[in-house]
Amino acid sequence: MASRHLDEIIERVREIGVDGTIVILAGPGAAAGGSKSADRLRQLARAGGLGVLNTWGAKGLFEWQDPHHLGTAGLQADDFVLAGLGDADLIIATGIDPHEAPADRWQLAPHVSVAPRELAALAEAWPLAPGVPARPPLYTRLAEVVQPLFASDRVPLSPARAVADLKAALPPGGTVFAGADLAGFWIARTFPTSDLGSVSVPAQREPGSAAWAAVNAASSGRAAIAVTTAPYDLETDDALAFAAASGIAFVLVVWGEGNVDRAADHGADLREAVASGRVRVVEVPIDWSDTDLLITVAGPIIAWGGRV
Repeated sequence: MASRHLDEIIERVREIGVDGTIVILAGPGAAAGGSKSADRLRQLARAGGLGVLNTWGAKGLFEWQDPHHLGTAGLQADDFVLAGLGDADLIIATGIDPHEAPADRWQLAPHVSVAPRELAALAEAWPLAPGVPARPPLYTRLAEVVQPLFASDRVPLSPARAVADLKAALPPGGTVFAGADLAGFWIARTFPTSDLGSVSVPAQREPGSAAWAAVNAASSGRAAIAVTTAPYDLETDDALAFAAASGIAFVLVVWGEGNVDRAADHGADLREAVASGRVRVVEVPIDWSDTDLLITVAGPIIAWGGRV
């Protein structure tokens, strides 16, 4: 049985009707329960034919090519506008972290909050026939920029090519961990997720967070790759030393320095490092100027206070 809160939402949905625009904004709380939480959200999206915009802490709720996936938001100043939230008749927010989605950024239209545990009940009571969600400019314009960069062979590497190599080198069930830096921005922006938990980028800055998260994951038997921007900090160095002394295998990828003759060598180096079963550091030169292409599309970087 739906709660009174859900009954009120259902009535609003009826009033909006099939010609209206309803968008779901999902934060990390919607992914905190793992596949069970993700299934609830997917159930609602499919019951209503709704598009889902996620913040970066909720990457992987949908495969990046899923028709319900509208993209990742909160990283740049124009994300929520380009995602169409200002044109929505109703925004359904669930599991939001204000560090990733401050209220004044996303509350651009009438909105309601639904607890992740209530999503399945809302799906079951959804009063309208499902339609087909339209992809917003945030998704399409970024794709136009990023897709060619994924295949770029130039050296230093495009950050997008480095992301594509990470995706290809990550074993099933593994996770790429990034920090609150420029490498983390690119991974949060462009990593093509296919599985919940395959990428993790924090909402707040904490030195060494990527490396220590990788150590924790690897200690439980999961494949782990940590990515940081050169030069890496003392806390990351401590994580490397601890892992080596403890026999914990993970790969640290340092973006911004190193020698790579061919772009293809980076992917080969990653695969070899992951397969080595040891602590490994892989350095890769990066062409950071591609960041300007993303800024042209979606405005200045605002994640982590814009300090990347």
